[in-house]
Order: sequence, then C-alpha cells, then structure tokens
Amino acid sequence: MIIPRAAEAASALPEFAPAGPELAVQARDWLAHLTGERRVSPHTAASYARDLRQFLHFAAVHFGKPASLATFTSLTAADLRAFLAARRVRERAAGRLRASSRACGPSRAFSNAMGTARS
Repeated sequence: MIIPRAAEAASALPEFAPAGPELAVQARDWLAHLTGERRVSPHTAASYARDLRQFLHFAAVHFGKPASLATFTSLTAADLRAFLAARRVRERAAGRLRASSRACGPSRAFSNAMGTARS
C-alpha cells in the first residue's frame, strides 16, 4: 500500500537518511499519517521516527547501500533479528537495554503500512 502524500504535515517531519528517496518519502508520509489521521502522541511519533532511522542506518551497513523500497520489501525475519542483535550489542556497550519487541515495532508497522510484511 502506498500512503498518500500529506505535504503540509510531512514538511515538519524528520529526514530519513540513509534511505533511498522513495523510501524516505514513504517513511515521512507514514509518520504524517500516524500523527494526522491516527493521532498518535508526538512522543510516540518521535520514538517511531528514531527507531526507524536506527533501522535505516543498520540496513545501510547490513546491505552495503542505503535502503530502498526494494530493499525494504525484501526484508526477512533474519534481517530483523540481525538488527535486534546489533542493537542489543550497541546498547549493552552503552549500559542500557530497551525492549526488543518495541525496537522492531516501528519497522514492522511501517512495513505493514506499505503492505510488505513477511514472516
């Protein structure tokens, strides 16, 4: 599913780098949808944006190039497990851990919104 562009709301949303231009537009539109139509808390939207940016940084290293729509639609459970493992190592080194299920939530919700979720 492609989310319709909400230009006025998207202009106030964060940038999603490193991501291909089409994926960045979809990520911004998804956040605009969450904040505008779904009316999630600004704190929830900021948390989702942060988690998605962290996943995009991981994906750029994991796949050797910035994530694109094609990269995102071909994600597997193994890719998400690798992200969680890398995040756990980084957070353990920093002396803090967050719930793993929450860490994958935004990436999974964004994938569901695009109609690309897989097991």
